[in-house]
Amino acid sequence: MIVFYLVPHAHIKCFHTKILFAFRGSPTILLYSPLSLARMHSFPGKSLPQQPSQYHAALLKLYSRNKFLSGGFGSWIKISIFSFNQNCSSMKTSKIISTVLVCILYTNAFCQESASIERIDKKLKANEWTISQVLSADSLMYLHSKTPFRNMIRANAREGSFSMITHTEPGTRVTIKASVKNKEGAPLANALIYVYQTSDKGWYSDTAAHILINSGDINHARLFAYFKTDSNGNFSYQTIRPRGYPNSDLPAHIHIHVWNKDGRAMHGPGELLFTDDDRLTPERRKRSIEDGFLISSNSGTDKKPVYEYKIIVD
Repeated sequence: MIVFYLVPHAHIKCFHTKILFAFRGSPTILLYSPLSLARMHSFPGKSLPQQPSQYHAALLKLYSRNKFLSGGFGSWIKISIFSFNQNCSSMKTSKIISTVLVCILYTNAFCQESASIERIDKKLKANEWTISQVLSADSLMYLHSKTPFRNMIRANAREGSFSMITHTEPGTRVTIKASVKNKEGAPLANALIYVYQTSDKGWYSDTAAHILINSGDINHARLFAYFKTDSNGNFSYQTIRPRGYPNSDLPAHIHIHVWNKDGRAMHGPGELLFTDDDRLTPERRKRSIEDGFLISSNSGTDKKPVYEYKIIVD
């Protein structure tokens, strides 16, 4: 689905918080009148720009500040505003521009994104790249919230230790280790594991604490991974220590989902918590245990923390 949105003057102040979240995950076309651009404070004294290049510079400035739309959009912004002028607010002109932008966005941004995901998929299937290389690449972070990208990572899930964070990700590096067994004590070999978590800011998104649409957090969290257990039902990976949500007293946690080798969803702990979390008060600890969550202490060192969990599923 391609979304076309003519940005009215009244929406400029709430643009980033409302419009972008509403259209997250969809190729989106945004049209601005000259007055809209001026109200974004992109021009001194809110004066209206006279040249198309000034519109281009303003939009690039807007998108460069907003990581939400990073990753390929600059290529069509330059083309899209060559016909903007002081009378571009008329419906006739807007219709013409919208038609041009649909073609440009569909063939440029959307197709480039699809081609990138297809290229990554081929590299993974050919064992030329590893999951660590993909998930820890800064240049690919803009794809993490995209459903096709996540499905591709899931399809290429494999066993073995890996990293799900970039070298520039803020936060304390930790290693998460676990064994997965059924209630009879047999290891769950070749099980599919899905984990997702917040950043060091307590955010699932790169722009806010929560993603509010399409089961946002579970389906679009920026820090995530799919992988498989080994023949002994074990797994290990590197991430950063998550932080609890802002303006909340909930402890930090990692969400975890498990499927057996036949693809059946297993009932498990749901969340992995940390003993040394300041938010894990005695009351919270009691409630977490009652909810079936797992809590682990650091078995590594202060510089290289390791948290180990014994996961039982049925």
